[in-house]
Amino acid sequence: MRFLTLSFLLIFGLSCSSDSNPDEELFFFGSGNTTFVYPIASSTEECLELLNQGVNCAQWLELFPDSTSEVIVTDILQSGEYLSSNDTLTIIMEIAFDVESPMIFISNDDFTQIRRISDGSNTIWKLQIEGKNPWDL
Repeated sequence: MRFLTLSFLLIFGLSCSSDSNPDEELFFFGSGNTTFVYPIASSTEECLELLNQGVNCAQWLELFPDSTSEVIVTDILQSGEYLSSNDTLTIIMEIAFDVESPMIFISNDDFTQIRRISDGSNTIWKLQIEGKNPWDL
């Protein structure tokens, strides 16, 4: 059952994209949802192997126009609200299971990447582009 759930989340995460052209959308202020991903796997083969071990292939963050968000870091879908100021994105979780709250990210100049600073990892999460795997961004 867990494998099925993880597979669904991976497929869902990979298929999520903005309703508009990602090159035209401005960060999370666009008209549609905005999704950022951080790949754990570096290829489709590695992703399948990770899924067989019960591990996600990528972490993802989806921002909705109503200032709500959904985050998957391990295998738990978590909801929260986000605030933005200049180049800083702050996610406040309703209940934080496996992630810090608040999660804080700093964006690059064109808002195609965000760097996670709140956990000290400085991992780069990239804007999801429809039809591309997280490791190909």
